[in-house]
Amino acid sequence: MTPRLRHPGLVLAGIVLLSVVGAWISGQLVIMHADPAADGLLAKMCRATGTATVSCSGAMESRWSQVRVPMLIPSREGIDARFVNMPVAFIALGYFTFMGIWHVLIGGPRRFGRPWHRLPLHVGNAAILASLGFLGLMLTGLAPWCLWCAIVHLVNFTLVGAIWRLVHGTEMWREPEEAVDPTALRPERIARLTVTTRQVVTVLALVVAVIGGLWVYRHDRLARRAHVARLRPYQRLVTSLQRDPAFVLERYQRQPRVEFPLRPSEQARPARSELVVFTDFQCPACFCDATARQRRIAEVFEDRIDIRIRHYPLCSECNPAVTVDAHEEACRAARAAEAARRLGGEETLRRMHDLLFARRGRLDDDAYRELAAEVGLDPDALQRDMNGAEVHAIVAADVALARRLEITGTPTMFLDGRLVPEICDTPVFWTTAAETRAERFATASDE
Repeated sequence: MTPRLRHPGLVLAGIVLLSVVGAWISGQLVIMHADPAADGLLAKMCRATGTATVSCSGAMESRWSQVRVPMLIPSREGIDARFVNMPVAFIALGYFTFMGIWHVLIGGPRRFGRPWHRLPLHVGNAAILASLGFLGLMLTGLAPWCLWCAIVHLVNFTLVGAIWRLVHGTEMWREPEEAVDPTALRPERIARLTVTTRQVVTVLALVVAVIGGLWVYRHDRLARRAHVARLRPYQRLVTSLQRDPAFVLERYQRQPRVEFPLRPSEQARPARSELVVFTDFQCPACFCDATARQRRIAEVFEDRIDIRIRHYPLCSECNPAVTVDAHEEACRAARAAEAARRLGGEETLRRMHDLLFARRGRLDDDAYRELAAEVGLDPDALQRDMNGAEVHAIVAADVALARRLEITGTPTMFLDGRLVPEICDTPVFWTTAAETRAERFATASDE
């Protein structure tokens, strides 16, 4: 006789944990089946541990990795019944999901309520036969060895063994069925030992909802993968064009030239290039541009370039083109930068520029006062100029100029008066532009 189980609650918790582990591994295998180049944890481990004889990708491409099952597919005309190829890993995901939800909502084995009370056992027994079949295919060489597939089968054996242990180790189940007299039990005791049809329907409905959602997610992932595959030739074409110095330079030189008025603190230096950057101090892309990219551009030009800061805040307070405020403090941040320029010149502006980006998510009245002190300005003077008509007019003029130039986002850059198209914004372009500029000045010097 099977000994009595002393801690059925721990076994039940183990069943739920095994269901979660099996569902997670199966879900990762489903992702790998949909996208062999997936970047998930399991995919990385498979690529790291894969050999000629043990290959997750080989198993995903095997004829045994999917089966044809009938499904009801919604269409414009209604609902169509058709056969679809379903990954075996997705069936395993549904199985482990069912086991987990059942044992969370209903719990351990119940004595009454047939035929429902033995449903996990029947499903588990069928899953054991399936696991034995797939392991047999791998052992005989008919299917590639898959380490994580084998682990899923091991989890399944342990899971079903725990369910059987829970069944035969529970006192009520150790007695022969006919030896239990329901009339001798109290009603509340019978209720605890009964699986009702309502409970089963609830579990199955929840399982269908979860699995249906996962199937839709898988379908969307496959559609996205197919879309990316269709675009990949164009991506290679664009990449090759971006690496072509002649192409990026020609695209840039086709842009019309624009004259940008200087601020009083700026100087025109004909021997240097000029980069005008329309920015927003709460824009993440502008933050990247303001730190790493602008430094790299200056290095490529060997510091023979002047970077001019102009403003296009994505905030309706100062930008009439904005209908939804993406960056609520962007207008005030632009005014803080211009007030710093007015009070301290270009060097102070550059320091304030960097500090505003560093504090872009925490800008308020106190922050502006603190930033003023950090750059060596009187906080009261900074706030007075921020609220003054002159600074407001400067920012408004930048926004109006950006709108005339049909700028819609930030950062937008103009090199020597010409727009730098997005396709040209590559290291190849900046290197080519710097070399062309250097050659032009060298020729002019010789003449």
